[in-house]
Amino acid sequence: TEQQVAETSGIWQKIHNSLYHFKGFGLGILASFLFSLSHVLMRRAKWLSGSDHSLVRYTSSFVILYIYMRYKKIDIFPKNKLKILFIRGLLGAFTLISSYFALMFANPSDVVTLIHTSSVITAVLSRFIFKEK
Repeated sequence: TEQQVAETSGIWQKIHNSLYHFKGFGLGILASFLFSLSHVLMRRAKWLSGSDHSLVRYTSSFVILYIYMRYKKIDIFPKNKLKILFIRGLLGAFTLISSYFALMFANPSDVVTLIHTSSVITAVLSRFIFKEK
């Protein structure tokens, strides 16, 4: 009875722990699919400019993340990191607008492949800028 409950909860804990690892993979696959869908839809909405796409994407992201951060009680605008957040936001907006124009002038599969080389570029830059090995 109590032992069975303990054994059952132990089994569920093991299942939960093993599935927790796959949760990250599942979310990664979902993010990849949604990112690809976003690029396809961007290609179809030629009547919107790159800045319009950025406005919609960043505004909706801000609202969703604002609600999430308030729910988790995370400091939304940390005072000592506003400068780096602002620079990162500008770079992200420029990236989104650039990817929009790239999708308008090139094949979407080529553009997405080039965009995903950012991991390699990040590794090279971190080696030189931050002396990482």
